[in-house]
Amino acid sequence: MSTNTERKNENTAPCCSKVENSGPKRRSLFPALFLIFIGSLFLLRSFDIIRWHDVWPILLFGVGVLLFCSAFGKKDRGAVFPGTILVFIGAFFYLWKNYYLPWYMDELWPVFPLIVGLAFFVLFLFSPREWGVLIPAAMLTFVSAIFFLNNFGTIPWSAWALIGRTWPIVLIVIGVLILVSHTRKRAP
Repeated sequence: MSTNTERKNENTAPCCSKVENSGPKRRSLFPALFLIFIGSLFLLRSFDIIRWHDVWPILLFGVGVLLFCSAFGKKDRGAVFPGTILVFIGAFFYLWKNYYLPWYMDELWPVFPLIVGLAFFVLFLFSPREWGVLIPAAMLTFVSAIFFLNNFGTIPWSAWALIGRTWPIVLIVIGVLILVSHTRKRAP
């Protein structure tokens, strides 16, 4: 003789039945690693091993690396974008604050749109089916390259007049390439 609960379980589809918890729930290591990292930085700072202007870029870099670890561990591509930005901004400011980059910020500012463009490229690497992220990646990288070339005297501002008049050619070429690839796919 079966009880009501046994009959209820017999009539339920396997996808709808309760699954018993077979073990402890797996927890994220991110909070633990973050606290160890932050504690280590502040401990080194309190013993004057590192200075504050060294700590905050390392902190940004470390949080970015932890976000990358989170992205690899959980296959969470959402952590890749801010992780990339934090890693590169932390590395940039560490190098700049410690005089490894001997230029002024008014010459180096194009690194910030470049970093965002690189973050879009890395996001594409994590999800290669999403081609749409390559558009802002290419645009930001291109704009940064142009301003870097201008800031360091490679391309003078007078060249911008020519670029300003002829940039629609790029749109035309991209459109033609899309049409050619579309017609090749349909051809038997």
